[in-house]
Parts: sequence; C-alpha cells; structure tokens
Amino acid sequence: MAKELVGEDYASIFSIYAMIAEDWNYQETVTAFIRTQEVTAEYAVLKAGESYARIFSAMADEYMSARAADVRNVANHLINVLIEYEEPRLRGQEPTILVDDGFSPERVLFLDREWIVGVVARQGNARSHAAELARALGIPGIVRVSQEELSPEWDGHMAVLNGGENKLIIDPTPAALGRPGWEPRILHQAPALV
Repeated sequence: MAKELVGEDYASIFSIYAMIAEDWNYQETVTAFIRTQEVTAEYAVLKAGESYARIFSAMADEYMSARAADVRNVANHLINVLIEYEEPRLRGQEPTILVDDGFSPERVLFLDREWIVGVVARQGNARSHAAELARALGIPGIVRVSQEELSPEWDGHMAVLNGGENKLIIDPTPAALGRPGWEPRILHQAPALV
C-alpha cells in the first residue's frame, strides 16, 4: 500500500523499520531484559526501544538523532502486535489540523487526508521519517511545538498552519486569514492511543 501512495523511495522507510525489528543486537537486548529482569515481552520491547532511542538521541548528527524516533516507532509497533492492538483510523467531519505528541510513518500513512489537512507534533524532528512521509503525501506539518504554545484548551479552536514557514496561528486575526497559503482549519487533539 505504501508504495502505491508515496512511491518506492518513501515506502523503503518501512523496510528500514523491518531491519530495526530484525536487528540481532536489538533482539538480544529484548531477550536479555526478559531473562534477567523476568519481565513481559511487551515491557522488554519497550525498555530495549528506550535504550536504543537514547543512544540515537545523544548523537550530534541531526539525521542520526532523528533515528531515535524510528526505534521508538518500531518498539511501539511491536508492542501493538504483541497485545493484538489495532490502531483506529482517525476520521472526522471537517478539515482538521491534528495535534499529538508525535506521529509514526505508519500513522501518517493511514491518516484520512480528506479530513486531516495538517499535523502538529509536540515532539519530533523535521528530518524524521514521519515528517518526510507527510511531506510526500502533501500534508503540511510542524514539529516541536511546546505544551505552553499548544495546550489542550485550544482543542476545537480555529487555526491556520503553514508548514513551509513552520508557523501555526491559533484564533487567527482576519489579516492572517488573508495571507496566501494560510487556510483556516479546526484544531483537534488526537485521541489517546495505547
């Protein structure tokens, strides 16, 4: 499905995820957590993912640092498989800018683009695979918006988003609404996910 939506280059992101999940060192770390700490497989996958994500986050290279999100996304996906959780497809009634802590490439791929016209992530990196995939799908977005800038109290308010300028204006003035590339949308917080 990914190949049909975004082409082979962007679909290769999911091959990278498979490589992470199949990495011998990652699997050994998960196994070691289970054996030495006598924890569940789900918890071991979470802890191994956090451990590897910290290593990538600490890297000075921005591209490599962005791979921390990939490791977290793989761990979350594996946990969902282990607990047999299927993420609901988000749908709506009106064009919406969706706000969440972060977005995985898998989640971006399955956004209902008739409803979701922009995404805002409180965490992440503009060079992450999720951000690259959103751009390939024509979904504008911005990352690293603080909780203070974007509190849940803004849910349901009118907003305009310009991913090219990396700007979000909540309750825009008429002057902001008249700028090219700025179309008013309703701001919604993503529902809590497992």
